[in-house]
Amino acid sequence: MQELSMREKAQFILLIFKGQGMKPGDVLQQKTLLHASAIYDMSAKEVAEGINEAFENVWVDGTPKGSVALTEAGWRKIQALD
Repeated sequence: MQELSMREKAQFILLIFKGQGMKPGDVLQQKTLLHASAIYDMSAKEVAEGINEAFENVWVDGTPKGSVALTEAGWRKIQALD
């Protein structure tokens, strides 16, 4: 499998939100994220890099319990990926 760019990893995170039908402010639980990454054969490191890149782009925000929430900017990016 070819190495994904940081942007592709971040977009993968957004596609998980999209697949769950989530809207801005919705929280993606860690177990859902890890399950989806296993299906697509992404390592924990790649998932972490994707989340970090998504944070950098303000597509997601952190929660007190360590999960990630979709931001308005992230939701708009998801719409642009269609």
